[in-house]
Order: sequence, then structure tokens, then C-alpha cells
Amino acid sequence: PAAASVEEEDNEDYSNHPDLAMILENMAMLFRQNNEHQAALTRYQQALSIRQSNADISGEAGSSGVEDGKILGLMLSVADCLRASSKFDEAAELYEQVLASHIQTNSGNGESQGEGETRTALEAVIRHALGLIHAECGRHEMALEQYGISRDIKIALAGHDHPEVAVTLNAAGAVHGASGDREKALAYFRQALQIFQLHSGAMRDDDPDVINTQKKHSLD
Repeated sequence: PAAASVEEEDNEDYSNHPDLAMILENMAMLFRQNNEHQAALTRYQQALSIRQSNADISGEAGSSGVEDGKILGLMLSVADCLRASSKFDEAAELYEQVLASHIQTNSGNGESQGEGETRTALEAVIRHALGLIHAECGRHEMALEQYGISRDIKIALAGHDHPEVAVTLNAAGAVHGASGDREKALAYFRQALQIFQLHSGAMRDDDPDVINTQKKHSLD
């Protein structure tokens, strides 16, 4: 009987097995850590396809919140790799899909979703990523709009002096600089630099974010 059980397992189709998705995700993370974004993208897309297929199979009863979260996380990873590969339109479309799904889920949980109101850290991350894409494509006003929402959420969740606020201020400053508004750019850089320096214990003087902001601030 034991041998028969093993034989049955050997005949099982693993092409859409959740463990295969997990292996592909681990491979993708390794490629991503080495800046091999195309290789990472391929694995993330394969893992996403498996997880979506499994969610569809159990769709009549509704996929679990955990599985939904894994799918959204993979979609974000795919979008990140698309952005890193300069496939900006595809990345933006996927970010928007994740954002819409995330907002809808939170609305269903009774969370307030009015424009500009406090939402979640995930929304702040997605808004910042959209800002980066718009900035890369020269859409400065759209970039500043997304950075502004991201900054406001970060401030509401973590306070004005959190390093993540400085990251978004720094990015917004770069957009103002690219738009030719030197004074606004310097004002944002100064705010970002001040925050980074407040966290000098956690963020060393040789921290890339500090160095980058200092270089931009030296425009003055």
C-alpha cells in the first residue's frame, strides 16, 4: 500500500502546484538581488500564472485572503521588474491594477478611501513607484501628484520625520529640478536632507540616500 501511495504521488501533475510557485519566487528574488531583472521577471510571471490558476480553480468559494495577498505581492514584483527593465507603460498599468484592487479591498473592510485621506503603507509605496515612472517619462505634473499623495500617507502613518518621507521629498525635488524650478527643488532637498540627518544613527553618512540628497542640495 505504501508503494502504491508513492506511485500515485509520482503521477501527480505538479505544473500548477503552489510549491512550484514558491520555488519560482525564490529564484526570482535571487535574480533580482543580482539586478538580473529580466530573468527575475520571467520567474515572477510564471509564479503569478500558477497562483492565479489555483485561485481560479477555487474561485467559486472565493480564494483566501492569504492567497489574494500573495497574488497582489507577485503583481507588485512583476511591476517592479518591468520598471527596472524600463518597460514603463506595462509597469504603470500593473501598478494601477494592484492599487485599484487594494483600495477596493480596503473599502470592503470599511476603511476610509477619500482622496488624500490616510490609507495604507502599500498605497504609499505604489504611489511613489508611479511617481518614479511618470518622472522617467517626463510627465512631471503627474509625478508630483503621485509623490504628493505618497508623502501625505507616509506622514500620516509614520510622522513628518520618517526616512521614507525624505525619500519621497527627495524624488519630488528632483522633478522640480528637472522642471526648472530651482527654488522648489532646493526646498525639497533641504527638507529631505534634514530628515536623513536626524536619523544619522540609523542612516550613516555614507548611506546612498544621504549622499544623493547632499549632491542635489549642493546645487545651492
